[in-house]
Amino acid sequence: MTIVQNSSTNAFLAQAVTDATNESNALAALTPTVSLGNVTTGETVTLSSGENVVSVGTINLNQAALTLSAPAGATIIVNVTGSITLNGGSQGNGLRLAGGVTPNDVFFNIIGGGAVTTTGGGNAQAIQGSVLDLLGDVELHPGEVDGQIIAKDFSSSSGALVSPPPVPEPSTWVLMLGGIGLSRCLQRVRRVF
Repeated sequence: MTIVQNSSTNAFLAQAVTDATNESNALAALTPTVSLGNVTTGETVTLSSGENVVSVGTINLNQAALTLSAPAGATIIVNVTGSITLNGGSQGNGLRLAGGVTPNDVFFNIIGGGAVTTTGGGNAQAIQGSVLDLLGDVELHPGEVDGQIIAKDFSSSSGALVSPPPVPEPSTWVLMLGGIGLSRCLQRVRRVF
């Protein structure tokens, strides 16, 4: 799913881009509950119930997984100031979830223009959660995203998959993110695409 930032031809998309930009900025301004720095090796991060805000520099994993573990009903917002690069062909790698939290409860907010790139056979590199990257590119060659993608540019090859979970009711997004901008944006994007 791509939001094209050519707002001169479609006022409807212009509002969706504005809503997504405002929500990305609001998410980026949240105080981190966990700071990871750069992630270059696989690890499991145990988070709490309620809202978790994870601050990350760059994620660069080769044949490894960053697993975010939180109980059912928790929300996880991952603010990434760099890029996400996931390489390798072994199943079970990428950005994974454990402990009951679902892709509907996880949001990767890429700030600063970094790209999201996956490579490796058989969609082994998976991102479990939605991706918001308004300044960079999302490239799945191949790879899998179990969530929504809202990006400046999107490309895929070799059977890459984007499997959006059912979009929660707007009231769920309001509770999850504390605002209504993203819920309006997702509703608009879903209707357009």
